[in-house]
Amino acid sequence: MDRDRGRGAVPRAARGTARGGGGGDVNDPGVSDEEIARALVALVGGVGNIEAVTSCAVRVRFVLRDFGAVDEDGVRGVPGVVMVARQAGQFQVVLGGRAIPVLRAVRGVLGA
Repeated sequence: MDRDRGRGAVPRAARGTARGGGGGDVNDPGVSDEEIARALVALVGGVGNIEAVTSCAVRVRFVLRDFGAVDEDGVRGVPGVVMVARQAGQFQVVLGGRAIPVLRAVRGVLGA
């Protein structure tokens, strides 16, 4: 594994494009929910920047202390990420059907 801008570890072969989403197939079995979760936590500014995390059926929703710490292009490049949005005071990551398993993995990374 290598580092994306020195922050989130994502296998190079599994990365999508950083420009418009397109992180790849949301059901890509080549990248685990835990790998996605570790990358997302790092790219939204780390454990210390996350106040809360929830999800709906298709989105993981982060409440952050500092939105300026987010590497939005990096998040778009994480495998499985369809798109990102800033809405209702949250940074939302659309993952399709993997949102809930990735949420569980994010909570594991956070120790919650």
